[in-house]
Amino acid sequence: MGTCEPKPATAPPIWWAGGEKSIGRAARYAACLDLFLPPLGEVSAIALKLREENQRLGTETELGSWVYTHVEAGKSMTAEDIDTRFAGYY
Repeated sequence: MGTCEPKPATAPPIWWAGGEKSIGRAARYAACLDLFLPPLGEVSAIALKLREENQRLGTETELGSWVYTHVEAGKSMTAEDIDTRFAGYY
């Protein structure tokens, strides 16, 4: 097994991927709860529950999420093109 030299000055932050069921573990162990493709209607409720769990535990876990983009040189996309390209992601 190899080693990493020099050793990092501090441990990197932990990002916990999941959803509502992961709030407690993320607030306890992670710097960020990373929502992967959350249903838009659930984001506010998850953020509120994470804030409440942070207050209960005295932690500061943040809320994160994946954002998809599509870039092509010299091409612009209409709102309809974007909706078609990313249908199902958001």
